[in-house]
Amino acid sequence: MGWQRSTLGQKSGEFTAAQLSETLEKLFKGEGKRLEKFAAQHCVANAEATGSKHYNYLFRVGAGRFRMWKQGDPIEYTHASSPTMPEVSRVPPEHKSLYTTGSRFPAELRPVEVAAKPAETKAEKTKHEAGKKPTPVITETGTRQYPTRGLLMAEGLDENVPANLARRTIFDMLFLEMGKIGSRLESQQSENFVINLEPHTGMVATRKNVMLKLPNGTAVSHMTDILIEAENPSRSLYIDIVESYAPPEDVKSHAFDAMHLRKDGKQRYGILVFLRGSHGMLQEQAEAVAYPYDFFFGQDSAHVKDPNKFYALKAQVLAWLGGKVKQDRAGAT
Repeated sequence: MGWQRSTLGQKSGEFTAAQLSETLEKLFKGEGKRLEKFAAQHCVANAEATGSKHYNYLFRVGAGRFRMWKQGDPIEYTHASSPTMPEVSRVPPEHKSLYTTGSRFPAELRPVEVAAKPAETKAEKTKHEAGKKPTPVITETGTRQYPTRGLLMAEGLDENVPANLARRTIFDMLFLEMGKIGSRLESQQSENFVINLEPHTGMVATRKNVMLKLPNGTAVSHMTDILIEAENPSRSLYIDIVESYAPPEDVKSHAFDAMHLRKDGKQRYGILVFLRGSHGMLQEQAEAVAYPYDFFFGQDSAHVKDPNKFYALKAQVLAWLGGKVKQDRAGAT
């Protein structure tokens, strides 16, 4: 669904439900109306979720009118963690160019910065708070801001946070080691690339949701910092990054997820990267709590920009990719 609406969005910035249905009908004979209904119920970012599945692909700009969702658009809080773009591996080859960044993406469809609103005077603020119904604001860039109960997608990651820097360093290191040249793509706060390390194939991505089953039969998502999905045989490795000053409950929560992820029988291998700081939890404490992970890696927060400091981590990833690491389901390897 995501790449079909992108095709329509390339031709016209905004489109009606009828135009969406017509485009879907051309692509899927006899399925246009059904898919139009699915899109309206499950694919609109600024509309409440109406079912268990939701995708933030479209943005409603008026009654029966939509456009592509763009970075900076508000998302309804009931499905804030839903994907904003389909998996690249599921996109037909002729449409993959729609998901690259750079000059090939039309300027009018690129993520735009929302201009800051001028400060209100005291009288204007009082009048506004008295109950005046908010209306869309036209910014200096010509972009409309819509009132919403949703969440506003962050425009970028805080580069002062050690965990973000570590994720960037590890991802870049893995790309240089096994990434296919020209395959690196970026969308919102996530990046991915294709593995090109004979005879292995697969994908590597940042900030991905991994579904895990709980004992009561329900399923919840676990946000992992880096996810490596290998093919033939199908298996995955996920890397979580926590900092020493994070609340102990966060480390316990990660360990709880890792414990259930290793029980689902989907050949998942978990690595926890612990960034030591001047205060907070000690590495020994974190390692004791994080026993459900298959591999524990500790590093000083001051060295998160140095890829050489993550050499042992890279060696473990490559060993797993080559099938040289066996998973011990009774405890960490």
